Amino acid sequence: MADCPDCGGKMSSMADTCPHCGFMMKHKQVLKQKQRAKQLKKGRNRLLSGILYLAFGLIMSASSVSLLLCLIPIALGVFFLGRGLFTFIGFVQ
Repeated sequence: MADCPDCGGKMSSMADTCPHCGFMMKHKQVLKQKQRAKQLKKGRNRLLSGILYLAFGLIMSASSVSLLLCLIPIALGVFFLGRGLFTFIGFVQ
């Protein structure tokens, strides 16, 4: 037994189509390309969020706001930059 790459339902590993959703196994490559494009978009969005948080934290620190308050957006920026980079290259989803 195998899992359908589209719906996740159980199907025979010898079957050409999924009995639950009708997914044709010959379209598996197209599905992988769509998933990779979705992953790249998610990584790009996380990178952008990280840059914005980091910039906001740096602007706060330049405008003489308490250093402790500046660390929150800076830490979020570093987190999102790292997470976005790992998502972009394929380590994390």
